[in-house]
Order: sequence, then structure tokens, then C-alpha cells
Amino acid sequence: MKNLLIYGSILDMLDDLTNEEAGILFKGLNDYRNGKEVVFEDRYLQGLWKGIKPNLDTMKDNYDKKVNANKENGKKGGRPRKQEQPLQQLLNEEDEIEQYITNKLITKN
Repeated sequence: MKNLLIYGSILDMLDDLTNEEAGILFKGLNDYRNGKEVVFEDRYLQGLWKGIKPNLDTMKDNYDKKVNANKENGKKGGRPRKQEQPLQQLLNEEDEIEQYITNKLITKN
């Protein structure tokens, strides 16, 4: 896992921790990000981790599902491109507009 999204609710937990405990928790988050198993010696931190880890796992699963869905959609070629009008059709429309304006001017006089 390259990145780790941390919700504010997790960061709010830091208010109740000492700086040392917060540092240990953050190191554990980094270990988790790097694919290592995280176990804290401190029972309080281990309890917090048991509440944090399932949320991180769910976020990772949701992200992986989104990535896979985008890959599959990309294989389908994405949204079709707009078809450009042929140059001759544009020129014909321009001529029709010019004739319309000319006719209106002649009719008014």
C-alpha cells in the first residue's frame, strides 16, 4: 500500500494520548502501510488499534474495488468520442445561413 488515508476521527484519538503513545501509534500505522503485522505491547494502544484496523481494511478494500472497476471500464474504451461534422456539412450550413440573411434583408427593403 503506497498511501494511507487517515480520517479525522482517528486523529482525534491522539488528543487522549501522550506524545510517546501517539508516536508509537503512528509508527504502527506506517508499519501497517508497509505490509507489516502490527501488535502493540501497550494494552490501551492495542485496543485502539483493534478499532482502527478494520476501518483501514474497509477503506483499502473499497479503493481496490474502485481501481478494478476503473480498469474494467477502461478496457471497454471509455466514452465514445463525439463525431465531428464533416467540413462540407459545415460549409453548407454556412451557405444556408448566408442565404437566409440575404433573403431577409431583400424582403425588408
